[in-house]
Amino acid sequence: MKPRAAALVILLVAVACDRKQAKKETQEAPVDTGGMTFTDPSTGTTVTTGDSVKLPDAWPASVPIYPGAAVRSAMTTPGAQTVMFVTRDPVAKVVDFYKTKAGMTVENDMDLGPQHIIVLRTPTVSVTLSLSQAGDETTVSLAVTD
Repeated sequence: MKPRAAALVILLVAVACDRKQAKKETQEAPVDTGGMTFTDPSTGTTVTTGDSVKLPDAWPASVPIYPGAAVRSAMTTPGAQTVMFVTRDPVAKVVDFYKTKAGMTVENDMDLGPQHIIVLRTPTVSVTLSLSQAGDETTVSLAVTD
């Protein structure tokens, strides 16, 4: 999951630092929420950011987004999809939802203090969640791989 996060950061920094060069390397389209979508034509990787981002079209129905959460970004790469969402609920409540109510098998659960990481499995995909709390907001990165 860290390589995907690094790729997202690199892509966003490239856009901020040199927008003209980034336009040559990516395709840019507006999102109706005031966000942006970037697509790398050579890899097919797509990153969408905004206040209320739609889930990727191929998002598996077996992997729910936490109820009431606001999706802020989505990334699709060959073989993987990642979304980042926020909620006002505490980390423990979100962890409980994914461990007990989402219908997935827990493969690994690591409480690292300020960060909580859970690896889950459905019959068809592997799911990794990385959760952290800042103030009254919990941020969750949810990655799905084939």
